[in-house]
Amino acid sequence: MPPLSFASAPGALFNILGKIGAFIANQRSNQATQFTALVSQATGIDPQLVNEPDIQAIIGSSYISLLDNIGNGGGTMQGLAAAAVNRKVFRAQAQYNQTLTQADTLTSLQYVIQQMKIAGATVLAMTITGTPAGFVGAGNGVVTFSVKRPLDGLVLENTFSEIVIFTCNNDSYNGSATQGNEGFIVTGQGAQTNLFAFNWPLGSNCSIGLNAIDGEADNSSGNLLTNSGFDAANWTGSVPNNWTIVSGGSLITLDTGNTFGSTGALCITGDGTTLVDMRQEFNTATGTLGILDSQTQYSVNVFIRRDGVAPGAGRLTVDFVDVNGITILDANNVANTYNIDLTQLTTSYASYSCPFRTPVIVPDQVFFRLYNPVGFALSAGRAVYADRISVGSMSQLYVSGPFVAVHSGNFPYQAGDFATLTFSNSRGAGGTYSTFQTLVAILMPNEFYGNELLLPSSLVPSISDSLIS
Repeated sequence: MPPLSFASAPGALFNILGKIGAFIANQRSNQATQFTALVSQATGIDPQLVNEPDIQAIIGSSYISLLDNIGNGGGTMQGLAAAAVNRKVFRAQAQYNQTLTQADTLTSLQYVIQQMKIAGATVLAMTITGTPAGFVGAGNGVVTFSVKRPLDGLVLENTFSEIVIFTCNNDSYNGSATQGNEGFIVTGQGAQTNLFAFNWPLGSNCSIGLNAIDGEADNSSGNLLTNSGFDAANWTGSVPNNWTIVSGGSLITLDTGNTFGSTGALCITGDGTTLVDMRQEFNTATGTLGILDSQTQYSVNVFIRRDGVAPGAGRLTVDFVDVNGITILDANNVANTYNIDLTQLTTSYASYSCPFRTPVIVPDQVFFRLYNPVGFALSAGRAVYADRISVGSMSQLYVSGPFVAVHSGNFPYQAGDFATLTFSNSRGAGGTYSTFQTLVAILMPNEFYGNELLLPSSLVPSISDSLIS
């Protein structure tokens, strides 16, 4: 049986899909041209008839259907693409329950992806970015996000370009919410469900509910940590309860004058050489009873500030580690760690956050750790203050879409408070069919979107998008 070929050659799988994509791209180009011809304020038909409103109305009532009719060939191309993929896979290695005429598109696509991985074949990777804006209203917490999925740590390349809005809809003032754990409704922009419409894509049309994660709560209100608010009553001498000081205990003290909405804060005062290492173990009464689930995405957030003088040196690293102090990796071998440059802090508390993803097998002992890495001790005489640290699970906006979370600040959210998060996809805000990651997803959407499939991708792909021509 001939193997699947990912080379650029007549009759090869991606050459076939590329020609199908070219047909669709030409439709898209025609839609754009005709849109201009119909309604452009400079050259379109519509503005030429401004003095004949009854005739002008003919354009207004029919231009959308005229443009969408141009894309009617999309359905045929979907059927053609599915048939071609199934036949190529059947010729290479017939899958379970697959015959010359009996198709299983999902299984065939999974086989194609498997063979691409074996061959090291890749398509162009889509670059996804997110830009959060601060809350407007009473609350002063933060929105966090991740454009990777916990299953394998891969980028969610079919994320929609859109503005997502977080609106507090249940507060502790007049609603039933617990302070710091207020309820939110998160909504995306309206969707264009016709994949071949002239204005596809619009947004995800997502709508989910979630609650703020409260770093003052002990293994509750979304927070898996205990005594991460460092309240004054929860210290034994100079050691915060539920934390283990591995090194640098002489530098750690309780501070009650530079807190972030609580009665205490963690203070680290540098001496220029000593490295701090403090940890809290999950799933234990001496640490926190909070448990990390496997293949789950968590939002980690630290509020931190400095004293009146900026330190000349210092870094605080946040991570998940095992009993040996080895940083835990996600399923894509990315370390669950991030750094806070202490020299860049100000005298106001600021949020420093990062998404962490647990692997398939979570070690029996896992610790949340704050430490100074070797060579990054805090400058002598300088102090930094950390408060309201939290770890909580993230929510996915939609299938194949990004993950988000909200952390509370030191002022409670009030109903109506809102924040925005803007996502972009390098395929373009207006969409394009001329990238294989997008093209294959819209040609076989039930299989791709419904099962979160992704073609292996790279910024330097072996399969060029130039085949879509």
